[in-house]
Amino acid sequence: MEKSCTLIVHFDMVTFVQPNKIDEMLEQLKIADEDEWRLNRVARSCVKERESSRGGSVVANKGGMMNGVLKIGGVVAASWFFSVAAAACWFCGLVGFVAWFSGCENGEYRWFYGLVLSLGSLAVKIGGTRDSVIPSELYKLSDLRYLNLSNAGFEGQIPHEISQLRRLVTLDFSSSFTSSHRLKLEKPNLEMLLLPNLTNITELYLDGVSISVKGHEWSHALSSLHKLRVLSMSSCNLPGPIDSSLSKLQSLTVLNFSHNNMSSTVPESLAKLSKLVKLQLRNCVLNGSFPKDIFQIPTLAILDISDNEGLRGSLPNFRSRGSLYDMNLSNTNFSGLLPCEISNLKQLSRIDLSNCQFNGTLPSSISELTQLVYLDLSYNNFTGSLPSFNMSKNLTYLSLYHNHLTGVLSPNHFEVHKNLISIDLGFNFFSGKLPSSLLKLPCLRELKVPFNQFNGSLDEFVFASRLLEMLDLGNNNFHGTIPASIFHTTTLRLIQLNGNKLNGTIQLDMIRKLSNLTSLGLSGNNLSVDINYRDVHDLSNYPNLRILMLSSCKLRGIPSFLRNQSTLLRLDLADNEIEGSIPHWIWENEYLAHFNLSKNFLTSFEGSFWNLSSNLLLLDLSFNQLQGSIPFIPTLVNCLDYSNNRFNSVIPLDIGNRLPFINLLSFSNNSFQGQIPESFCNASSLHLLDLSHNNFVGTIPECFATMSSLRVLNFGANKLRGYIPNSVPTSCNLKLLDLNDNLLEGIIPKSLANCQNLQVLNLQKNSLTDRFPCFLSNISTLRIMDLGLNKLHGSIGCPRSSADWKMLHIVDLASNNFSGEIPGALLNSWKAMMRDDNGVSEFGHLFIDLYDHYDPKNFQDLLSSVDKSLLARIAKLFTNASRSILDQSSTESYNAVDISRLQNSITITNKGKQMELVRIQKIFTYLDMSSNNFEGPIPNELMHNDEGTSPETPNAHSHSESSIDWNILSAELGCIFGFGIFILPLIFSRRWKLWYSEHVDEMLHKIIPPLEFMYEHSGGNRYKTLRWKN
Repeated sequence: MEKSCTLIVHFDMVTFVQPNKIDEMLEQLKIADEDEWRLNRVARSCVKERESSRGGSVVANKGGMMNGVLKIGGVVAASWFFSVAAAACWFCGLVGFVAWFSGCENGEYRWFYGLVLSLGSLAVKIGGTRDSVIPSELYKLSDLRYLNLSNAGFEGQIPHEISQLRRLVTLDFSSSFTSSHRLKLEKPNLEMLLLPNLTNITELYLDGVSISVKGHEWSHALSSLHKLRVLSMSSCNLPGPIDSSLSKLQSLTVLNFSHNNMSSTVPESLAKLSKLVKLQLRNCVLNGSFPKDIFQIPTLAILDISDNEGLRGSLPNFRSRGSLYDMNLSNTNFSGLLPCEISNLKQLSRIDLSNCQFNGTLPSSISELTQLVYLDLSYNNFTGSLPSFNMSKNLTYLSLYHNHLTGVLSPNHFEVHKNLISIDLGFNFFSGKLPSSLLKLPCLRELKVPFNQFNGSLDEFVFASRLLEMLDLGNNNFHGTIPASIFHTTTLRLIQLNGNKLNGTIQLDMIRKLSNLTSLGLSGNNLSVDINYRDVHDLSNYPNLRILMLSSCKLRGIPSFLRNQSTLLRLDLADNEIEGSIPHWIWENEYLAHFNLSKNFLTSFEGSFWNLSSNLLLLDLSFNQLQGSIPFIPTLVNCLDYSNNRFNSVIPLDIGNRLPFINLLSFSNNSFQGQIPESFCNASSLHLLDLSHNNFVGTIPECFATMSSLRVLNFGANKLRGYIPNSVPTSCNLKLLDLNDNLLEGIIPKSLANCQNLQVLNLQKNSLTDRFPCFLSNISTLRIMDLGLNKLHGSIGCPRSSADWKMLHIVDLASNNFSGEIPGALLNSWKAMMRDDNGVSEFGHLFIDLYDHYDPKNFQDLLSSVDKSLLARIAKLFTNASRSILDQSSTESYNAVDISRLQNSITITNKGKQMELVRIQKIFTYLDMSSNNFEGPIPNELMHNDEGTSPETPNAHSHSESSIDWNILSAELGCIFGFGIFILPLIFSRRWKLWYSEHVDEMLHKIIPPLEFMYEHSGGNRYKTLRWKN
């Protein structure tokens, strides 16, 4: 008869049981007297040895797991976890067990093995303390069929004696430990361990074991285990490829190779594993095309091939009666349509196709999946309307974030989904009124619909779900007042209403009622937030906020209750009416990582910054009236913006040494003096440095030419002299170089041709004496070149061997000494100035992506450049923050302008008629060759202008007044994006983009002086506009 008994042996310093009590405890086990006597003897021996002041106990119970801990003087000397699997135990009606304790007499140790050997087949799970090795004596258990040493903390080499256990059926060495202390399989290697003795293995678990193999070795060794049913080898350092010989394992039901760097294709032969139930190949660096036939394995229930960015494929037309109930293809390069036949997978419960390239409409048949519980289709290109999902009544999680879905949701669209917990429809194009039934779903905890076109007023929250925790309605077209009942929904942890058309006055102390609130966003509306308190004597009764966004809320001061918000991570009070000094207590907040006070009327800093420690990662104080010297520089700061103030000091010579993690730095539009410190070159992570519009003197430090990290360098509008450094290496990554309006002389460095990603070059208004730089034609990315107001001379013709200027569409050569004829061949090479709608897409936007290797599905490239000590400090900052809160904050802040919507960034008024220029680069072309010494006929190439309306060039000089009214609208993006691009992606895998557009506007402003900057409000957002002067 099969029995299931489990023995718990426990030695503890707290509980002391006299040896004469052991008999009473062992009575719970009804086993043979002889075996009871033997166990009693062993236990007594061990207890007797510890019984003085340390104590010990033996406790026996039926069922469950067993554990044993032996303490010697308060130090754990041995810790064993073991259990008995009844299914493998058939011997005289008994269940046997193995246990030994360091410190017991050797005789007892060996005698106890004698007991084990006398039993029949035995199933044992043994575990040890950290830093302990697997005992080689295990080979003596010759009848052992089940051996489980998982998650026990063993490390070091797996003993080769294990291979002598010929009768083993199940072998489990798996471990979830992530440290370097892990089990290894080197000598013997995998083949030596398994073959030829362990051929009866049916279940093999080696997860987390460091296996030393080469190429095909491991596949060939495993393919000989014909009885194998379960093979789990995740995180084993397995190399590729996945060999087709594995298809010989025809009994295989579970195959798990996840988290190995295989760099392999998936062989078609895996589809021959006709009994396969679970296939897990997550994060294996797989590439090539995934075999469609694998989807059609009739027994396959779980398929996880996620996190393989190079893996391509499409979904098949699923056959009826498929067994799939969990399909995870997220973070792959799968594309194509979602087939209507997906409804044939009647058991399908979980679908994750996020971060892929799927397109087309969502088939209505998806609503027939009655067992569907989890559906994530985020970050794809799905279009059309949203199916009803009316038969998927068990649905709990739905994410359609970041697609191109459209349409109006009917009032009862989600009415039947009583189990829905989380809905995310963000970054789509849904319109109309938000169905009121959504908020009434009884289980709803998260409702996120940011960046859509929903409109109408917000309904009262009287009947809202009593479990509602997250409410994100940001960046839509909601109008009217905020319902007062929202501040009575006490379960809310997050409220995001940023970027709408909401109006009215909000009393900030109303949030006192929301004791669970951690994130509040009201920015970018037409709201007035009143920070006057009804009870000024009690500022402590506020929720513990992590994120507070109140930009453009007509604040007249910094809310004083923030002084007690010790866990605040992000504070955005930009674009308000705050005057006076910045209080000193703000800098004392240990967790404050993101602080934006830009666009206010602040004039000074309160208190001293001596010996001040700060964990700020982003600090934006731009567009204020701050003056004097630089107040302080946070050591951990990633993005620092002090631009557009009145600072007038000398920058500290060691500033670069004090900014080890700086990524974006702007001191532009101040009155800084002195020379530019060479220590900036020591900031190895610096991507953007803007020191323009100051009073810097001296020469440009040579080291800037060799900074491979720089993408944007702007020293324009200073008093710099000397030569432009001519030592730019081939590793140059510059995308924008602006040295305009200085006193520079000499030549245009030929080494600039090494900057193969350069998009904008502005050398205007210097004293350069070179010839036309034909060598720059080899930079295929160059879009804007401004060489005006210099002393350049000679012909502008280039040799026929020169490359085409494929993307160049804004050129200013005015006010130089160029001579000769204007060559038509050169004009023909400026392809981007020609009207050709077929090629529009390749030219993209006028904005500059600071992260040239950015992939929205994979941020590993960024991780490789991040200092590991920074990661450790970041972890501390975010320990107490909810992932969902931070994730939402990332969406709100760092995706504030979606790429697809930046296409509407230029509007012109030509003779009273407004035209929206959807694609900036293609339509906005500019050429100025005036005030030179050109001669000869006007090239015919300039006369072919019959394919649309182009910006007109003034007749005399392009720098004169014009009657054309140009309103160039661009979203004003600042340092706020730096924090999200560099920090949050280390924690969550979400899309983000950083575009540096302000410099393009300024470039246009300089090229066309009649343009001036103005600020406008539209859609609840503030924009900086270039407008033609009246």
